[in-house]
Amino acid sequence: MKDTGLPRVGWRRCTYSFSNGNCVEVGGTGTMIAVRDSQDRDGPQLGFAPERWAAFAAAVKATHQNPGRSRPLRSGPRP
Repeated sequence: MKDTGLPRVGWRRCTYSFSNGNCVEVGGTGTMIAVRDSQDRDGPQLGFAPERWAAFAAAVKATHQNPGRSRPLRSGPRP
């Protein structure tokens, strides 16, 4: 496995996985949320601060519940 610099992560597959395998896996390291492609487990991994991931997940859930209404994923200045 390629060293991505992320600590060892316990991965779990997205709840809304497609049967064709097009989905992501998410895992927590304690200080960050890591995301990877379930079909390329040795490939790149992304790391997010927990509060950023929570904002993203909340926006996705809100859009899923109200499909005709989109909202920005971020509010406020960038760090």
